Amino acid sequence: MSYTKQFVRSSAILFVFGLLTAFIGYLIRIVMTRKLTVEDYGLFWSVFSFITFFAFIRDFGFGNALTKFIAEFKARNELSKIKALLKFVFLTKFSIILIISSIFILLADKLASNYFRNELAYLIIIVLTIKFSIEFLDDLLSSCFSGLQKFHPLSIKNLLLNLIILIALFFSTGLLAISISYLIASLVVLIIFIPVFFKTFNVFKIKSIKYPGLYKETIKFAIPSILLGFSSMILGQIDTIMLTAFRTLEEVGIYNVVLPSSIILAYLGGVFAGVFMPLSSELWAKNEKEKLANGLNKLLKYSLILILPISLLMFSFPDIWLRIFFGIKYETGADALRILSIGSIFVSLGYIILHTFSGIGKPIIATYILVSAAIFNAITNYFFIPIYGMNGAAITTLASQLIILFASVYLIKKNLSFQVPLKDWFKTIVAGGIFLLLIFILKNLLSLNIWIEILISVSLSLFIYILLLFLSKVLIKEDVLNIVREVFSK
Repeated sequence: MSYTKQFVRSSAILFVFGLLTAFIGYLIRIVMTRKLTVEDYGLFWSVFSFITFFAFIRDFGFGNALTKFIAEFKARNELSKIKALLKFVFLTKFSIILIISSIFILLADKLASNYFRNELAYLIIIVLTIKFSIEFLDDLLSSCFSGLQKFHPLSIKNLLLNLIILIALFFSTGLLAISISYLIASLVVLIIFIPVFFKTFNVFKIKSIKYPGLYKETIKFAIPSILLGFSSMILGQIDTIMLTAFRTLEEVGIYNVVLPSSIILAYLGGVFAGVFMPLSSELWAKNEKEKLANGLNKLLKYSLILILPISLLMFSFPDIWLRIFFGIKYETGADALRILSIGSIFVSLGYIILHTFSGIGKPIIATYILVSAAIFNAITNYFFIPIYGMNGAAITTLASQLIILFASVYLIKKNLSFQVPLKDWFKTIVAGGIFLLLIFILKNLLSLNIWIEILISVSLSLFIYILLLFLSKVLIKEDVLNIVREVFSK
């Protein structure tokens, strides 16, 4: 199978399953807002974000290392090295998770009273800590499936996790029951997919050989990835952590329907990045750099084409979006959603390039970029959140996402013979601007039922957007048809 066909098919699979996973994940948030008060909803995500923040220690940089080295060893048919690597990573991560979990449980009472300022937080911390502990196995499975380029089980696993949570929520009442639903879902997924992994890659049939140099090489790769994970956690969780410290749980709750709404878009970019990373690692190992550069160019071009109109739709109707899905109590987050919907474009493109750095064995570059953005985000949050609340958090996040994209583009050009599709990006942004302008014009001209207004304005504007992309030759009929053939051909 050609690399183009492999990438297109894998992307198509992950894209479809990714959409379903994101959709169900969003339904989970909607159901939770119906079952909990704004304060209780905020408390759950405050605890969840606090514990999840320490996932970078649980991962210890081994996630990207596993994906990269497994892809390379598989390409060279060095299966015994994969087994040795898995054993080393498993034992190391298991030791780490025992220490972290013990600390959380010992400090649960003080955290509940002094940081979360709510007695209900104690039991939530205990339950989510157990979930956090067993998820190191889920991390291992995800990295292995990705490295082996087995995207079907990877996609199904994530989808099933959200589906189980959603079903369990309908039988759950109150914060504790909802927390237990998350724990049960993680356990069920592990019970199902651990056997799937062994069927895919039976380590027991492979001879055990020690590779001391491999362990050293893995740690060397993992160390900058620890900083990468730390920076990712800051960018992903620090807003909620600081809002908990400086503002009310109600505001935390509102922000945690706004942030996931924008993350849906970033998730789409993450799907493409997740597929491209092991492929970039394999192409780099085979010294096929021209194919790598061409693939990255096309990926960045088509990612913006896809993500931009969705982002602009969210920018156009943030208040309606929040009111319909979460209720009028959450409508005050409209301005923050408008800001973050734009930021999602930058972070989607930036993360594709960051994953490429890891794929070509230069995670330290991605680390520098994310550390810089994370430091900026943490410092500006400290000054903006106490004054401006969730809008301040959204502004600092947007600025951090801009830093990630600009730095990534600049540095990938220096490390790979690669031309950023700036001309196509510019044409796409112009088409997107016209798309946005048409929506606002039609919104003001039409005086119909709100749903009919949205349907007419969006449909017409989207048609013009696509037409402009073809007229400006950003989209070429033959290229689009080739992609369709790659997806559906045998």
